[in-house]
Amino acid sequence: MPVTITYYPAHTLVEMRKVNRVNKILEKIKNIISDKKALNEAIRYIVIGVLTTLINLIVFWFFRNVIVINLFLASTIAWILAVLFAYFTNKSFVFNSKISGTKEILKTMAMFFAARILSFLIFDLFGLWLFVDIFKMYEFLAKILNNVFVIIFNFIASKWFIFKK
Repeated sequence: MPVTITYYPAHTLVEMRKVNRVNKILEKIKNIISDKKALNEAIRYIVIGVLTTLINLIVFWFFRNVIVINLFLASTIAWILAVLFAYFTNKSFVFNSKISGTKEILKTMAMFFAARILSFLIFDLFGLWLFVDIFKMYEFLAKILNNVFVIIFNFIASKWFIFKK
């Protein structure tokens, strides 16, 4: 029996790869939604993430507009208070961490704060500078946009590195 070789144009192969990637992402989302425990965890994280973001934004707005301090200092104070709130709520409410012992608690807390410092440097400081100073975006809108990236980054860090079971 003769072998049939089908040639596809390059653009068709690229499109097929894109479709395959999208299908893989949709499959992962479907698995998360079908897994009740993972779905509940994601919902709790979103709720806490929204509350953390609100704390960050309200404190930022207060220090920027009422106290009238520097943009980056206001963002730093807002970040510290939001991270303190996030640590305790994520540990107990979102990921139901059963960490015990001083050494383990300190290790987890250090990892949590290290991940938050990284997201703070990338998104809160660099992101604000990029969007406000370079792209001339309204600073409060830039702050909101940066917080979307912060929530995604922090969930991945918390779920897979800090509070992993």
